[in-house]
Amino acid sequence: MNSTLLRAQLPATPLRPNRERLVRRDLSLGSARTEGEAEPFDRANSHRRPEANHSMRVTPQQEIPVLAPMSREAFSVFAAEANAAYAQDQIRAGNWAKEEALAKATAQFEGLLPGGVETPDHFLYEVRDPSGKCVGSLWFAVVGSGAARAGYVYNIRIHREEQRKGYGRAALLAVESVAAGMQLPALRLNVFGHNPGAQALYESLGYRVTSSTMRKLLSGET
Repeated sequence: MNSTLLRAQLPATPLRPNRERLVRRDLSLGSARTEGEAEPFDRANSHRRPEANHSMRVTPQQEIPVLAPMSREAFSVFAAEANAAYAQDQIRAGNWAKEEALAKATAQFEGLLPGGVETPDHFLYEVRDPSGKCVGSLWFAVVGSGAARAGYVYNIRIHREEQRKGYGRAALLAVESVAAGMQLPALRLNVFGHNPGAQALYESLGYRVTSSTMRKLLSGET
């Protein structure tokens, strides 16, 4: 997986050119690939981060990560890295000018997470290896209502030196279990068109494209 943080946007945000894809992973309570039965979701406590210490069914070669709730201290580092990387993604996609990108990314981040790790309906995790070492991060939220209610993966990042070890795939499978425990029918996310590696990973996990935004440059630039 590319080290760039992949912050998913809600469809209500302005459309982004350069072929960005909205994908969806349909879930049922029995479909998350974890052992044990998911606990029913308690609406009264929906603002609390669910426990996510899951044993994944993986191949013997694949290391098993654990999703651990992100601390306030880790959140500060995560926020700085997330905003810098997202700004670069938007510049690369041709959506934001370089001089304004970081300010826009920071404002958007703070608008989504005004309470930091305690923001209702948002769940932030550290991805840890079996020894407890942090190898990345994952942020998802509960969005929509009624039939449109779903889990939304805003951001997943695996540290560069820990990539290609199966952590990203296993973390996404773990969050499926969390979402199933909340009785969410689907997971959704967006992916930039300039990140084909992430697109391939999501498709291999069962995500399917539900919409696609494209652009064509008329100036002859690439």
